[in-house]
Formats: sequence, C-alpha cells, structure tokens
Amino acid sequence: PQRAFVKKTKELNISTYCLPHGIFLYTNKYPTKKKTLTSNQADIFYDYYLFYGGSRQYLIDRGVPEKNIYLIGSMRYSREWMEIYREKFFKTKISSLLNDNGNLKIVFFLSQHIYNVDELKLMETLRSLSKLKNITTIVKPHTRGMSTDFMNGMGIFIDENTSSIELSEWCDIGILYGSSIGLQILFDNKILIYPN
Repeated sequence: PQRAFVKKTKELNISTYCLPHGIFLYTNKYPTKKKTLTSNQADIFYDYYLFYGGSRQYLIDRGVPEKNIYLIGSMRYSREWMEIYREKFFKTKISSLLNDNGNLKIVFFLSQHIYNVDELKLMETLRSLSKLKNITTIVKPHTRGMSTDFMNGMGIFIDENTSSIELSEWCDIGILYGSSIGLQILFDNKILIYPN
C-alpha cells in the first residue's frame, strides 16, 4: 500500500526513507522456503534504506543500490525507544487468564509457516510443552495473523490479544524463531530459547 504514497512523494520531490519494523533473526540459512531471490526494479521505490548491521547484503541481494543503504542500527530495539514504547503504549495489566499458579511461565511466539518452519517438529514441540507439569504455556500467534487450527486439542492456551510486549514482561522463558521479539525477551532479562 505504500507504493501510492511513495509515487506521490516522488511527484512532489519529497524524499522517502525505508525503516525496518524489526530485525531478521533466523537460525535457518534460508528464512523462507524460497532458495533464490528475484530482484525486480519495481520493488525499489524508496530513496533511502535506514537499516541495521548485517542487513546490507540482504538489501543488495534484493536489488537495492548500495548507495541508498545506511546502516544506523535498530531504532525499534534501541533501549530508549523500548522504554518509551512500553511506558506510553502498554500500561494494561496481564489478563487474569494468564494466572500462572506459581508455575514456570513460557510463551511460545509463533511465526508464520512461510518462514521455513518444520511443521512436524513444531507440533511435536507444542505437544511436549502441553504435557509438562508445573509449567504454564501460552502460544502467541504471529501479530500479522495466522491460523492456529493445527493446535486444536493440544490443551494449550492461545492468546491472540495480549501484546507481545506484555507477554515478554510476564514470562520466564520465551521460545521463538524468525521474529525480532526475541530482542524484547533479552531486553527484559528473560531466558530465550531459539530452536533451530
């Protein structure tokens, strides 16, 4: 949807900046099922790409001219912004449904299956977690939406409504793959499990 805005800014001679909403954190060599990248000049429509370290080659592989890339670090995961973000936007209390009864608290942050996920191993992991005693496990589906039907009957609480920021603060352990929310887990001094 941003193409229309960028097209208009070019007509008005206004510069545009691409800022990533997160950071690519993958244990797989290929973050998606695609093994090759297709570069399409039509996809390159920002004047400047303000990204974080390690992303230069990712952008170049997708056809972004190197002269348009500036590595400035992650604004989303700077300590200053993380503290402002929590203070200004997340002042609600955790849902009473998340009562841990003194158990070890685990949140499994799911990413969409397109991220080269071994779906059988994922289901095996979730089933194993559901059987562990003295543990409260919550599954947080990807924030951009995904089906959770594959977990029916596992007895795991699926929480689509509580923010990932709040869940990070609540949990003792976060499990995730392919999501930069792991940096929030580390910022909150929680244990991060990042399965390969």
